Amino acid sequence: MTASEKLYGIIKVAGINCVEEEAVCDEFTVFDKHSILIFTESQKDEGEKYKGKEDWKALADVATRKM
Repeated sequence: MTASEKLYGIIKVAGINCVEEEAVCDEFTVFDKHSILIFTESQKDEGEKYKGKEDWKALADVATRKM
């Protein structure tokens, strides 16, 4: 089960292929594989680079703290 399936209804999770969506990745300065950006109402334009564990529980913890 993917993070987006586990977290459905709690947070929105999206994946972007930087080969196909190079302009989007350039806009948000995403150059590393498996980069995670967190967007909140106050950071919806820039996002915040997530540096924690890459599992759904850690993402859920961060999301609930940001709510």
